[in-house]
Amino acid sequence: MAIAHTVQREERDDARQAQVEEIKDMELINRLDIINLKNEIDQLKMTLPEAIGQVPKEDLLELVKVAEKVKDLKALKQSMDQMMELKSKLEDHPEEIRRIREEILELKNRLSFHHGQSVGQVPVCGHCGAELPPVAKFCKLCGTRAR
Repeated sequence: MAIAHTVQREERDDARQAQVEEIKDMELINRLDIINLKNEIDQLKMTLPEAIGQVPKEDLLELVKVAEKVKDLKALKQSMDQMMELKSKLEDHPEEIRRIREEILELKNRLSFHHGQSVGQVPVCGHCGAELPPVAKFCKLCGTRAR
């Protein structure tokens, strides 16, 4: 029985030794991976300053300014697209817009009358209903010839 016990202990020791060796191998692989990653980082550090160093500082500053202008232009284009969409929607309803402008003009005339100001008939564009200055020859909004 002592021999069987000794054999079992040796087998357990061998299994533990195999596990220790496996752990040592994994540790070695991890160390090699870390070394490889450090080498890659060092290579990037060496090439990056070299690439930036070749571009004059003034050019880099100019690139930053250009990038800011591009950003501003994109925002302007987005605003223009929104304005064109609104214009398109407004053009779809010219009669309603003309009616609303006439109502506004009527309300202005009533308001000025109630405040004791005598305001004559304010000229409006026959096409879009915009208020016109008394001496206007063309509508400032749509360009139609005033009557």
